[in-house]
Amino acid sequence: MVNLSPFQRVGLVFAAVACLAVAAWAQEPYRLGPEDVVAVQVLNHPEFSGEFIVPSTGSVSLPVVGDTKMSGRTLEEVRMTVLEGLKKRLLRPEVNVFLKLPRPKRVYVYGEVQKPGIVPLAPGWRVQEALGAAGGLVPGTQTSDVRVIIERADKTKAEYTLGEVLSRPIDQPLTVGENDVLRFQTKAQVPVYVAGQVKSPALYRLREGEAGVLEAITQAGGATTEANLTDVRVIHLNGKEEHVNLAPSILRGEPLRVQLQPGDMVLVAQATERIAVLGYVTRPGLYAIPSGQELTLSQAIALSGGNTARARMSRVGLIRMENGKETRVIYDLGKFLRDGDARFNPVLRPNDVVFVPETNKFDLNSLLGPASVVRLIFGN
Repeated sequence: MVNLSPFQRVGLVFAAVACLAVAAWAQEPYRLGPEDVVAVQVLNHPEFSGEFIVPSTGSVSLPVVGDTKMSGRTLEEVRMTVLEGLKKRLLRPEVNVFLKLPRPKRVYVYGEVQKPGIVPLAPGWRVQEALGAAGGLVPGTQTSDVRVIIERADKTKAEYTLGEVLSRPIDQPLTVGENDVLRFQTKAQVPVYVAGQVKSPALYRLREGEAGVLEAITQAGGATTEANLTDVRVIHLNGKEEHVNLAPSILRGEPLRVQLQPGDMVLVAQATERIAVLGYVTRPGLYAIPSGQELTLSQAIALSGGNTARARMSRVGLIRMENGKETRVIYDLGKFLRDGDARFNPVLRPNDVVFVPETNKFDLNSLLGPASVVRLIFGN
């Protein structure tokens, strides 16, 4: 059995503690770096001993020894340097160097993540764990669009698709090392504001090459039932405007020439062409005629939530202004619903008034009176 001095035994204890602290990283000898706390012990010479924080320069000024490079070196390599330096003053110096407090491990995560910046690194982390610690991808970012660029601490660089990273076998993980830089990049995106008659007005980021007016409205949840899609305004940052008719694209698939630019606003106005649905329906009121589309009598009643149980569908009135005069026509909508006879389901025009009467009450003129219903509702 080898006899050790008390000083050597103390050094071994500290070395054991340090080894436990970095055991998870011990694939190779621990190399010092900035923010490591290193203890230097010189037997019987406390004036030459002390604790030192490795600075960003990587070198520490030690008594007698002078500037001593620590960053990138092992504890044993530092010990031998200190030992040689002290021989200038001491005959047979005994030196121990141990790691009192290891530096925090870090990885840097940037790009399309919710919390970009410095992330504390744990042993054995893969790219997935680093991404999770950074809050995951920005909402709305599609995995298939993301590329992962890894810049290693040794200045080497590699690039993968996020799909490749996530599908790697368990026994072939793509691990992350200390001071690695991870960048999660997507295709270039075009920020566009969508406002007006859409379901979710907000700022949206569209893929470059797919930044069209129709795509922007779709991202915003689609247009409301009151939207005018025949005259959508595109307002550019320079103040210029373009007016876009989406009807040909929606109905016939015709391509649109307008491509949106960063900062553009897509403004969907309210439709000015409307009809009124009155009487025994679930939601009486004014309804927009969908842009570029026809609206029939049955569809108008469906827009209002459908007829109530007391409605008489065989005597539905259609009130319309023609050549300055108001006309009132009765349609047996029940016949259309039963037999599909389109003669009883006319196409409506702007400012038409649909009136669904109550059962057993079908005299439209006596119910509504002689006054102009159209002028009363629409003011024209």
